[in-house]
Formats: sequence, C-alpha cells, structure tokens
Amino acid sequence: MKKKFLLSTLLCFVSMIAFSQRSYYVIDNVKTLDPKFQLILKEDRNVYDSFYEFKIRIKDKVRTFTPERVKEYKHPDGKLYMREQLPEDGTPVFMEVIEDGYLRLYFITDKKFQNRFFIKKGAELVEITKEEKGRSNFQRVLRKHWDQCKKTKKLVKLAEYNRTSLKRTVKAHNTCKELYIPHFKIYGSAGVAMIKPAFNFGVEVNSIAVEGVYRNLNYTFELTYTGALGLSIPIKQTNFSLETGARIQAIKGSYITIFSLNLPFDREFKVDLDLIDINLPIDIQYTVPNLKYRPFFKAGFSPSFLIKNNAEIEERIVATGGNGDQTRNASEEIKNFGIAFNLAMGFQQQINDTNEVFITFGYQRRGAPPKSRIYNFTSFYVMMGYGF
Repeated sequence: MKKKFLLSTLLCFVSMIAFSQRSYYVIDNVKTLDPKFQLILKEDRNVYDSFYEFKIRIKDKVRTFTPERVKEYKHPDGKLYMREQLPEDGTPVFMEVIEDGYLRLYFITDKKFQNRFFIKKGAELVEITKEEKGRSNFQRVLRKHWDQCKKTKKLVKLAEYNRTSLKRTVKAHNTCKELYIPHFKIYGSAGVAMIKPAFNFGVEVNSIAVEGVYRNLNYTFELTYTGALGLSIPIKQTNFSLETGARIQAIKGSYITIFSLNLPFDREFKVDLDLIDINLPIDIQYTVPNLKYRPFFKAGFSPSFLIKNNAEIEERIVATGGNGDQTRNASEEIKNFGIAFNLAMGFQQQINDTNEVFITFGYQRRGAPPKSRIYNFTSFYVMMGYGF
C-alpha cells in the first residue's frame, strides 16, 4: 500500500511538472494547450519575430497570431511571452518574461534590432535604458521601484546592464533574499602547506651504489608557507569565474630516502631543499550562490617557475656485509619550469556589499620532465584570504 502511495505521488508530481512546461496560447482568457507551433527556417526568420507574431498549424493551414488578439503564449522552448504596449507609441507587442513576481522583468528585440528591457509594477510599465543623458538609468529605475524589500536594495549598485544580472537583481527583490552577484575582485591570501617532493634517482645519475631493485621508499611531508595575490573575473555574470594571479610557496626542508637493494647494500639519500616556487594559476571556479556562506570549487593548471633553486644531496652506501660505508655529496638544480595541476574547494562569506573573506583547501601537483633526482612536488595547503 505504501509503495502504491509513493508511486502515485511521484506520478502526480511528474505530471504537474510536465503540465507546467506545456506550451499554450491565450485568446479571450481561453487557453489552448499544446498547439502545433510552425517552425520557420532560419533564413526566413528575423530575430524580432517572436515579439510581434507566432504561427500555429491548424489542420492543413498555418495561421499567424499577433498581440492584437493573443494575450500571452508559451513557446515549446519554455519561454513565456505576454502582451504589452510599447510606452513610446502604444504598439502592442509580445514581451518575454525574464523574471516574474511583484516586479516583472521583460525583454524584447524590436524591429530596429535593439535589445530592450522593461520593468512592470502593477499597471506601470517603465523601460530600463542603460544610460540617460550620460548617466546610468537602469540602476536609478530599479532603485525607484525597490519598495518591497529594503534589505536587498544595496544589490542595485552591483547590477550590470545584461539579461543575467538584471534577472538576478529583480529576483533578489521578489524573493527578498540576498543573492550572490559575481563581480570583478582583487584578493590576497596566506597560509601553510604540506610539501612532499617526488624522487627519481635512477635517471641519468652516476651512483656509487651497486645497481639493484629498489624495494623501499621512505620520505615525509614538510610544513612550509604559502601566499597568493589574485584576480577573480566573472564569466558573463554566471556562477563561474576565471581565477588568476600568482601563488608563491617556499619549499625548505630535509628529506631522507632509503632504498634496499637486492645486494648486501642499503642506499640512503639525504636531500636538503631550499626552493621558492611561483605558480601562475589559470583556474575556473564555480561558486554556489548561497546567502552568506558560499561554498566554491575550482580546478585548473599553473605554469610554475623556481626563482630559488638549491638542492644538496648526500648519498651514502651502507654495506651490510662489513665492507664499510661510502659517502659522497652532490648539488644539482631541479627543473626550473613545470606545469602544476590545481584542485581546491572552500567557503566565502560576504562581509559587506563587495568585500568578502574566504578559506581555501587545495591540492597541487607540480610536474616536470623526470631528468633529475627530484622532479616534482605534491602540495596540500590551506589559506585564508580577503577579496574586495
């Protein structure tokens, strides 16, 4: 019985969604569902057609409907159009509903191929133009009509004159919730990292050890410091942004690596590193548009350059058969240029209109051709930062 109830509930929910997505048109308050919209070839279609007319196939005939007769219609692509009159001359047109609620946001492409936005409150229809007499007009219009939710009125000055940004801004008024509006920002951050190098002692190295098969590898992470300066560039007012800048980390520590051979020898390396690595990240970040604490995720890559490159290696052979120890020292430069893979996540908190603080947990793998004993690094880091 319980399964049947859940199944019926699911089917009802699905049917409600399907019904809400159905196309229609309304004449004299009579709604006609699922009409056969006539497809028009691209070369025969103008970008403004859907705002002035649409065509329906009825039996073997194609009929053209205009806003003089039709009150509203919903296209199979999901876009909703309502009849309004252009303020300048009273011409009836179909305006696309971008955001609906107490404030309704419209969009239209007119016969002069101009993209225009309108806002409607009650019976008042006002055009939102980008500039008027050299000053911003759309923010002034939004601010004037922002009377139902005072706490989100500050978002108006972050709005931009494009479809996505205006939709977000009007939605913030209608829902009375502070929405995340991406903006260009500069940020700085600092923190700590756990660094571990990758060894490759068997490539182009003349060792005093007798060659054999390595059975054991033992080395640990070292704690170091890291910092970054960066830019965040929103991608067309979406929740995605391009993250770039520079991240620097000091790599300093001693690492001991022990190899056991198939002969009576143990081969031990002690490596002292003193490096400074600069990364130039090129990351794509997705920010979850929550109200206050916003999770984010990002991934990308970084060209990586060593601006300080000191590596001292002590190689020691321990003869287990009583033949004594042999030791030699060497110094070499690690490959200066590498490509790092970046993966990170974290949380942002908005502290005022534009400024924010954030914490980032990240993973980075720096790679270079394995032509020296040490050729790449693995880094786990945590940083706290401030953006404005």
